[in-house]
Amino acid sequence: MKLTRLTEVYSQEEDCCGRPGELGQDIELTVEDGGGGNYVVIKTARWAVDDMEELNTVVANMLKRVKPV
Repeated sequence: MKLTRLTEVYSQEEDCCGRPGELGQDIELTVEDGGGGNYVVIKTARWAVDDMEELNTVVANMLKRVKPV
């Protein structure tokens, strides 16, 4: 058995260079396996990071969870 899709949505406050009047930012990360291996789909209108390692860690942890059970 194998988990073939995992979606997580993360939220954070609007960054200081963001959109005036907006309250926050959301990012939707989906890991899918269409038969040829895992890939990551990212959906967001805006997501700001100071350190890419933070986002890399989230994606790496998601990829671990979709390995065969």
